[in-house]
Amino acid sequence: MTEYAGNTVPFFFGTDENAYGVARMYYDLTGQKAIIYGAKNLSATRFSKFTDVTVIPHLSQTVAFAKAMQNGILDRIKSFKRVVLIGLGDAYAKLIREYAYFPDNVVRPYPDAEMFEQVTDKARFYQLLEKTELNSAEYVELSKNDTERDVKSPFPFPVMLKATDSVSWGPMKYPDHRKDYVLNSNEEINHFLRLAYHHGYQRNFVLQRFVAGEGQEYTFSAYVDQHHHVRGMALGHVALDGPYAMGDR
Repeated sequence: MTEYAGNTVPFFFGTDENAYGVARMYYDLTGQKAIIYGAKNLSATRFSKFTDVTVIPHLSQTVAFAKAMQNGILDRIKSFKRVVLIGLGDAYAKLIREYAYFPDNVVRPYPDAEMFEQVTDKARFYQLLEKTELNSAEYVELSKNDTERDVKSPFPFPVMLKATDSVSWGPMKYPDHRKDYVLNSNEEINHFLRLAYHHGYQRNFVLQRFVAGEGQEYTFSAYVDQHHHVRGMALGHVALDGPYAMGDR
């Protein structure tokens, strides 16, 4: 096992491009591999020298997460003086926030249940933006009841259709299931709404005006500690998008 220096060690949950990005930065800062757990052995982190990856099937689901904690992860956590648990996605963040049996050396930098729901539900997050006078794309919220009528977009096409709840939406598997949809007709809107609810989705959708980009979009991320203090902010592309990722993986 890699020897870890310092008083605080992060444990990352998720194996996608986000995990590679934070692992690369962590390695540059410390010279150590990032400890990563995830449900799938994804290519972004599978062969990287910057990652110490443990794959546990179905880890993003509640029962598998709890079993994995009891069957090894907690023992590893207890071997360090202080551990910060970072979920690289809403599903892992929710599991970490709700799990009740972490030892005292664990830091979980997540808000209370009400605030967590507000910032992870897309419609409620847009409402929060409106209250704070921050701009968001124009949108309407759609529910299962809207499958009983023919929905007509109030915006010009194309439009975006997105599930409000990424935690329950992400694991769903059925033909034409996507992270989100860029649609070009009212017929498509109605088709994909009905398809989602037919396959068991329970929460709402947002239908929003499509804001076209030019391929130069950036992601803004911030780390806020358990005392609500902003400790770090970053603006940039995902690491795999740029020349930073083209060297030794």
